[in-house]
Amino acid sequence: MKLNLWYKKISIFVLAGIAYGAGIFLSNQAWGVNNAVDVERPLIALGQLLAITGITILFSNKDMFHRWLIFTAIYIPIAVALDFVLFPTPIGLGFMITAILPRTTGIPLFGGLYTLLTICFVSVSWLVLWIRRRRHKRNK
Repeated sequence: MKLNLWYKKISIFVLAGIAYGAGIFLSNQAWGVNNAVDVERPLIALGQLLAITGITILFSNKDMFHRWLIFTAIYIPIAVALDFVLFPTPIGLGFMITAILPRTTGIPLFGGLYTLLTICFVSVSWLVLWIRRRRHKRNK
């Protein structure tokens, strides 16, 4: 089954809903370990950032969407690697800012940058499309 472009774009909202719902679910649970599993706020932030990204991607055309997928395939592994390097984990990874920032800081930081870059990419693609149309009208 070949998926329509709109279904691919809507899948971002599904991921946002799953992340946000998981964050809400985990925040309502009584774990009894004094907040040792502190993932609910980053999951809620991830869901919100993915929703904003999804709204932005709805305005992209087919070519921009495929470029955005390539950007995503490159950005996400780099962001995860930087998150492990910069922020502490329970097994001792993270050596640069371990005493200052908690390990859950990476999702809002790198997710916000991801959303901002997505907005910039879509805005630039709209601007390029507008300039091309304007030049085409002048040449007629």
